[in-house]
Amino acid sequence: MTERDTGDPDTGSVAERLREYAEPLDGTDPSTAVDDLAFLDDALEDRRILGMGEATHGTREFFQLKHRLLRYLVLELDCRTFAWEANFSETLAIDRYVRRGEGDPVEAIDGVHFWTWDTEEVLAMVEWIRSFNEDRDPEDRVRFYGVDMQFSGGPARALREYLDEADPDFLADVEAGLRELEDEDLNGGDDESFERRREDVAALLSDLEDRFADRREAYEAATGPDEYRLARRHLRTLRQAFESRRAMADREEAGYALRDEYMAENASWVLDHEDADLVALWGHNAHVKTTPVRSDLDDDWEAFESTGGHLREEHGDDYYVVGFEFGRGSFQAIPDPEEVEEPELGEFSLDEPIEDTVPDVLDDVGYSTFFVDLASAAGDPDLADWLGEERRMHSLGAIYYVAGETGTHYTDVVLADEYDGLLFVDGTERAVPIEE
Repeated sequence: MTERDTGDPDTGSVAERLREYAEPLDGTDPSTAVDDLAFLDDALEDRRILGMGEATHGTREFFQLKHRLLRYLVLELDCRTFAWEANFSETLAIDRYVRRGEGDPVEAIDGVHFWTWDTEEVLAMVEWIRSFNEDRDPEDRVRFYGVDMQFSGGPARALREYLDEADPDFLADVEAGLRELEDEDLNGGDDESFERRREDVAALLSDLEDRFADRREAYEAATGPDEYRLARRHLRTLRQAFESRRAMADREEAGYALRDEYMAENASWVLDHEDADLVALWGHNAHVKTTPVRSDLDDDWEAFESTGGHLREEHGDDYYVVGFEFGRGSFQAIPDPEEVEEPELGEFSLDEPIEDTVPDVLDDVGYSTFFVDLASAAGDPDLADWLGEERRMHSLGAIYYVAGETGTHYTDVVLADEYDGLLFVDGTERAVPIEE
């Protein structure tokens, strides 16, 4: 139990009532025993997808907590499927490493495009999955998937390699187009350069989709049904990358809206493809929550359904989501490009939480690290209003924007609507980048 030296919250306060629903944890060290996570047994009974959020993309303790959660899910609840906010095709290199020991884990993590995951904490989790899988029956090994779809290079390369085996004659017709999508990713370049390629990429995708549909039996005979289905998902994520980029060229938030929709689609595909009892899904709070995504920077930005919202709509109570919050501390992010001429990944810190915000109240519960079952707490008359009304909660993404009085370090939330549970850490440190 991790009781803080500051003592119990004041009698009659919201923090005191929340304490009644709090499950204190034995810290964030992923090597410690996981007995303190036994409350998950009841929380996850009959659930199919566990969404695990984070208030920043660069907090060491959040990553360590997810490692601890994954250990419990694997060891105690027989979870064998992990998915995260990274490109589908590129993440399969991590999957090959954890399942079969193929390749180099550092290179595999680096290959998913996001500095957010290029950390010692993620590497430790990947290595733990590998050690768990080693010498186990293949069907009892943990699988590792990505659900994102922003980049075209990985799926284009995977399709080229698949067609080299399944349909080399057709590959000769489409190889140049696929290689261009590898060399000049759809995620790069400005809108003008994308518009120059738009019609050619659309035609290439249509040709690929038609060929895969028409030649299904031949492809399955050549490579097997599982490999065919995987190749179809590569093709689908390539289509998703194109459609989201096309939408973003017209209106930025439209592209982001499709991204969240597609990540939910891909998570559901993973659940179905693996016939999984439970999928552990890692993403930012803003993605895994069940309410719409809104901008704290632009009032004209149109809100859109989050990944978690799509999953709740499709899977109902089978989707369970835990938000992550912190009191104070450090994290890593990219500085605002409007403020820094050549922004590079760096360390940032936030001091004491603003009064009456979610982290301010949670900080007074009295434990340094704890879980709150919001679903149960919302039924408490002394907490219903606090949980059911709009509050402010930390939210920082890949970029650290300079904030005003309440600023862009916080976002509006209605906790009872957005999350089923909440994990809180009072003090944090920056995630540790993997040294090259």
